[in-house]
Amino acid sequence: MPKRKQARRTSVKDIRTILRLTHEHGLSVRAISERLTISKTSVSTYLLRAREAGLSGWPLPPGYDDDAALERLVFHRVGRPPQDLSEPDWAMITRELKRKGVTLTLLWQQYRANHPDGYGYTWFCAGFGAFQRRASPTFRHRHEAGAVMQTDYAGHTIPLFDPDTGVIHQAQILVAVLGASSLTFAFASLSQKLPDWIEGQCRALDFFGGVTKAIVCDNLKAGVVKALWFEPTLNQTFAAMAEHYDTTILPTRSRKPRDKAKVEGAVLIVERWILARLRNRRFFSLADLNAAIAVLLEDLNNRPMRHVGKSRRELFEQIERTELSPLPPAPFEYAEWKSAKVHPDYHVEVDRTFYSVPHALIGRHSGCAAHPSGGRGLPRSQARRQPCPPLPALRSCYRQRAHAQGAPALCQHHASKPDQACSRDWPQHRYSGRADDARSSPSRAGIPLRLRHPLAFPSIPAPARGSGL
Repeated sequence: MPKRKQARRTSVKDIRTILRLTHEHGLSVRAISERLTISKTSVSTYLLRAREAGLSGWPLPPGYDDDAALERLVFHRVGRPPQDLSEPDWAMITRELKRKGVTLTLLWQQYRANHPDGYGYTWFCAGFGAFQRRASPTFRHRHEAGAVMQTDYAGHTIPLFDPDTGVIHQAQILVAVLGASSLTFAFASLSQKLPDWIEGQCRALDFFGGVTKAIVCDNLKAGVVKALWFEPTLNQTFAAMAEHYDTTILPTRSRKPRDKAKVEGAVLIVERWILARLRNRRFFSLADLNAAIAVLLEDLNNRPMRHVGKSRRELFEQIERTELSPLPPAPFEYAEWKSAKVHPDYHVEVDRTFYSVPHALIGRHSGCAAHPSGGRGLPRSQARRQPCPPLPALRSCYRQRAHAQGAPALCQHHASKPDQACSRDWPQHRYSGRADDARSSPSRAGIPLRLRHPLAFPSIPAPARGSGL
C-alpha cells in the first residue's frame, strides 16, 4: 500500500498569491483552491485574517513587501477569530421547540440572522444540549449494598420447540440485578403469568443467596393489580411472597424506565452477551435452555467490567453478600386467590365443591372465596381478609340430584331439630362433606378461604453453591 502523500506547507508567498488572485483577478475561493492545491477552508481563513488585518485590496500597502512583516500582521493571533459571544436565549428556544413545525435548525438560522458573527450550528446544538441537562437534571441512583433488587423481563425471546407437537413457544427471559454490585441473574420461563413471575423472583433470591430490603419491579399485571405511585395494589400472591421473604415491593411509575435504570441496562447486557450467543441454537426443553443460560451467565458475572476493573462477582463478594438478609428456612408456598359469588341457595363453589354460607356472613364476605389455581381476583378490602368466626353446626336438605340441577331448593335448620321441614314429597339427601366440614374445619366453610400448595417448579437441576447458580 503506497504511503500517504505529505501535505504541502503553506508559505507567505502563497498568501500573497491568494490576495492577488482574489482582489486583482476576482477568482472565487474554489478556483483559487484548485489552482494552488490548497483546501477551500485554508483559503477562506487566510482571506478572513487579511481582512481583520486591514488588507482589503491589491497591491498591498507600502511596508508589507517583507514576508516577515506580512506574516506578523496576518498571524499575530493564534486561535479562533473573534465572534459575537452573546449566548442565545435558551429558555425561549426551549419554548419555541414545543411549537409544531419548529426545528433547531430553523432557530439557529434566526439566531444567525440577528447575530451574523455568532456561533456556528455545531456549537449552537452543543450549547442547547448543555442547557437542557442543567434545566432537567437526571437523578443518578447510588444504591447501597443490599438495598434493592430490580427485576424485569427482556424484550427478546428464545424459541422453544416442542418435540411432540412441533409447536414453537417463545420463552420469556426474566432478568434480576443487584443495585450495588450489578450481579445479574437470568431465567427462562414459558410465560409472564403469575406462577412464572413468582418462580422467577424466588429463583433470583436463591441465586443471590439472600434477600434485599426492597424489590423494584415493573407494573406488569402478574405482580401489580393497580398501578399507583403512592398506593399501588399488589397481587395478593406477590404480596404474600414479599411477606414470606420479609422484603418490600416497590413498583415503578408507569412509563418511567429510569426508576429501574439498573435492570434496564442489565436487560441490554443479557440480550447482547447471552441471548445473542444462543440465536443459532435450538432448544427442546426449559431445562436445556436454562442450563445454557447458566453457563453464559457465569461468564458474564466473572468478566471484569471495563470502567470498574473488577467483575460483578468480585464486587458482590466484597461489598454486598454480607449486607443481604438471610433466606427463610422454608420455601415459599404458592397460592392464588379467586373471587367466588354466592349462589341463590347460600352456597359457594370452590373447586367444583359447594360450601354452605350462613346468611349473616354474606354481606360481610360476599365474593371473597379463595381458589388454589387459575384466579386473579382479590378481596374487596383489607377487613375481608380477616379470618371468619366459627360457624354453627348446620344440616342441609336437598332434592335428589340437587347439584346436577344447578340451583337446588335448600332448607337449613339447626342440628338439634329434627328433619321435619324437609320431609315433604322428596327423600332427604345429605351431601357428604358439607356440614361435617363446617363443624370440623370452620376456616374451610368460612369466607375467605385460602388454599395453599407448594409451588411446582419445572425440573431444572439445581446448580452447585460455587457455580453461581
